[in-house]
Amino acid sequence: MVRKSLLERGIRIEFTTLRLAYKGLIASDLRLSGTEPKSPVFTSPETEIHLHVRQLLKKQFALDFLKIQNGSLEFGPASANAPRLIVHKVQAEIHFPRTNEIQLHEFNAEFRGAKVIVTGNITNFQEIRNWPIFASTNGPKKKFDFEKLQQQLDKIQTSESPVLEAHLKGDARFPFELQGEVSLKVPSVKTPWGEMTGFEAVSSMHRPKDVQIQKFGDVDIKAKEALTPWGKATDLKLVIKYNPDRSLTNSVAADVLFQAASLDLESTNLSVPKIALKNLDVSGTLIQASTNPIPSQAKLKIKASSAIQGEQEVKNFETAFQFTREESQLDQGDPALGFWSKLVPYKGSWDLKFTSLTRTNLQLGKVLLSGNWNAPNLHIENLEASLYDGKIKASGSLNITSRTVELTTESKLDPKRIEHLLSASAQRWMSKYTWEKAPDLNGKLSLRLPLWTNTQPDWAAEVAPTLTLSGAFKVGMASYRKVDVLNANGSFSLSNQVWRLPDIQAARPEGNLSLGLVVDEVTKDFYFDVDSTLDPLIARIIIPSENEKAWQFAKFSKPPHIKARIWGSFEDGSRLGAEGTIDVTNITVRAIDYDRIVAQVRYTNMVIEVTEPRIHKGEDLAQAREIKVDLDKKTVAIVDGTTTIDPLIVTASISDHAFDAIKPYHFATVPKVLVNGWISMTRIESVDLTFDVEGENLKWLIFQVDAIKGQVHWLNEGLSLTNIVASGYKSGHFGGWALFDFRPKHGTDYQFSVAFNDMDVPAMVHSVKPDSAKKLDGLLDGLLVMTYANTSDTNVFQGYGRLNLRDGFIWEIPVFGVFSPVINAILPGFGKSKAKAAAGHFVITNSVASTDDLEIHASAVRLLYRGSVDLNQNLEASVEAELLRDTPLVGKIISLVFMPFSKLFEYTVTGTLSDPQLHAKYLPLPKKGGTKSKEDKSEEPKPEEIPAVADPPKQ
Repeated sequence: MVRKSLLERGIRIEFTTLRLAYKGLIASDLRLSGTEPKSPVFTSPETEIHLHVRQLLKKQFALDFLKIQNGSLEFGPASANAPRLIVHKVQAEIHFPRTNEIQLHEFNAEFRGAKVIVTGNITNFQEIRNWPIFASTNGPKKKFDFEKLQQQLDKIQTSESPVLEAHLKGDARFPFELQGEVSLKVPSVKTPWGEMTGFEAVSSMHRPKDVQIQKFGDVDIKAKEALTPWGKATDLKLVIKYNPDRSLTNSVAADVLFQAASLDLESTNLSVPKIALKNLDVSGTLIQASTNPIPSQAKLKIKASSAIQGEQEVKNFETAFQFTREESQLDQGDPALGFWSKLVPYKGSWDLKFTSLTRTNLQLGKVLLSGNWNAPNLHIENLEASLYDGKIKASGSLNITSRTVELTTESKLDPKRIEHLLSASAQRWMSKYTWEKAPDLNGKLSLRLPLWTNTQPDWAAEVAPTLTLSGAFKVGMASYRKVDVLNANGSFSLSNQVWRLPDIQAARPEGNLSLGLVVDEVTKDFYFDVDSTLDPLIARIIIPSENEKAWQFAKFSKPPHIKARIWGSFEDGSRLGAEGTIDVTNITVRAIDYDRIVAQVRYTNMVIEVTEPRIHKGEDLAQAREIKVDLDKKTVAIVDGTTTIDPLIVTASISDHAFDAIKPYHFATVPKVLVNGWISMTRIESVDLTFDVEGENLKWLIFQVDAIKGQVHWLNEGLSLTNIVASGYKSGHFGGWALFDFRPKHGTDYQFSVAFNDMDVPAMVHSVKPDSAKKLDGLLDGLLVMTYANTSDTNVFQGYGRLNLRDGFIWEIPVFGVFSPVINAILPGFGKSKAKAAAGHFVITNSVASTDDLEIHASAVRLLYRGSVDLNQNLEASVEAELLRDTPLVGKIISLVFMPFSKLFEYTVTGTLSDPQLHAKYLPLPKKGGTKSKEDKSEEPKPEEIPAVADPPKQ
């Protein structure tokens, strides 16, 4: 009857003896098994079998419960590599309230060192034999891999006995729908998947009647410490609470909580970087469908007091995100979507924030980030970040089908604070700039990313051409290479790899700068449009220090107005060019002030061409057809330069040498000057300038002319004056040339030649010594040639010349006048007669002028001079007087008669030009103031008619 009753429940029973006791039936060596081969087998040395008393009274046999002592349960197929699994030390009380139902009032056992405690109520319990773990290998159910299970169990080691408790109820036909609670406590365990201490897990399973779900319940897991190949955690807690949602079909909603005091993630098998989290807290809700392991909906919040990855640390990290699985119009199977295809069925949003991010070379403050995803668009709705006392704001989007990125930014970040993150070249560029307050920057960006399937894209070739930018910047007090500006602002754009900055504005105390810029990143060409009233001397920042003196050439009391276009290539300096206009007022060039300079300027091929320059100084004007500055040859060329400005002023602006060369030539009125030629900017001895000069009232050395015309040629270290034609000294005319050599270390070598005629002697003397020309008369012709002289040594003069005086009255000149009383003593009244002519040649040797043929012809006497005079006016001469030599008709006869006595009138002259001393060689000189007849007095000119004696000019 017992066998029949159990067989009806699918249980085969065997025993050696069955006896009746007060406890009921006692079966010895009990063996319970399924009706199928290799089904689970339960054995017990002694088992109590209790029958229903009421059923027995009705003469019906019904099993009430079984009470098992020290039993064992074997299940699974046996093989050479995996024997059957055994649950032993079974203490159990199994009740059978109905035919298809069992109740486990108590089930205690041990399984591989673990304590197992099970209670519960199972209907259709005979179906347990068809569960995969208990099913026969010959059955229709899926085969369970016991061999693999055995291998894994053998790898599990525990230091203390784990405890598994379960209270279950449900229908054995639906094992995944069982309800109840299962708990597992493991003090310490080592497995191939990791180590764990203080592990506790509780799973409660329940299913409301009106919710259609295959599995339902709560999970609560705790662990003191867990160490796995993927990381390490302490004070671990995982709670999953399933919340029935009657609106869901074949899905379940669950509240999830995951906490860990610390979590260190590190794995070579996962694409997760090494990261250490402190006080991790993950909470939220998931909606899980029965047909997909990925939740169909999720709403999670993640917090951590810190997250450390390598050298960077994030503090007070917090993020919240949610997503929902929905149908999308995009084809999820499109291979062009790449990794994005997995996200196509979902839409969601997120918020992220943390208080700081610290790494070795970066200090990031509070960060806020929010966005959403709805295929094909990913949106960054808001990004705010604090960085080194600055702020950055951004928003943007990504379309995964077009791969287009759009971004809008606002920045008040000091780039100096992050320059250590930049490349070396970028740091060098940044080092040129400083500012008191971080610049304001806003802009928009768009670009197209490479194909998602392209794992090694060529960013320069594929992405750079699609990049577009637009925006604006503004900065207060700042400087570029120590050049300060009060403020600067402008806009910028980038498209087709061409930068455009059309309206940069900068202000300095002296003026403003407007700058337009175009730069082609492909060709490296650039264009600048400049409108500036800044001091051009600030341009010295781009000039090497050895050329700093060049910027001292000019000073500006008021900045010039410069409008120009500059073009060129960053890779080919030879293509640099510029053109524009310059308008300067109140400029000082080498200490000379000018009122205004205006010019058209063009620069190409290292040559600056200045067209139609005009220089104003008061009412005077200097201008030229062109000035050309060759920066390669370091020369300045002038074409058809003219000026009404004093040449001394102009040459003082050019150089000291030019000023010194022209300084001896002084015009009372500004001459007409035409300038052509060139001059070196670096070597003053390298120059070729020609000055065509025409002017009036020129004074040079002892000469004064009424009008002069000629050419001045300044060539390297020499200066020549040629084609000189002049008039002066009343009726006089003269011409000549002069050469100056600046090469000697001391002074300047020079030579000249001057031919003159009809020069009025009084006028000449008057120009040198005005009070000495009243009693002089005559016209002078002559030639003066200086073959060598030096401005610093007056003892080296070499030269020659000739003089010819006509109708002259020269007795008031001391060197000649010393003979006047002698002649009067011999021939009363003739000592003051006019000299009909005076002529002679002279030679200058070592600054001493000598003559041996100077003759002075008067009506009563002819004087023959032979001697010399030096620059100190020292005289050493001999003079022979021939009386009445030039008397008409009889002069030659008288001279012939007195020839034997001519030596009696021979004298020597010593002293100086202004104080000559006369010595007779043979006859004594007449007494001073000798007797004069009445006739003499009548013929003697009146005092006011006699010209005063003047000193000759010092040569």
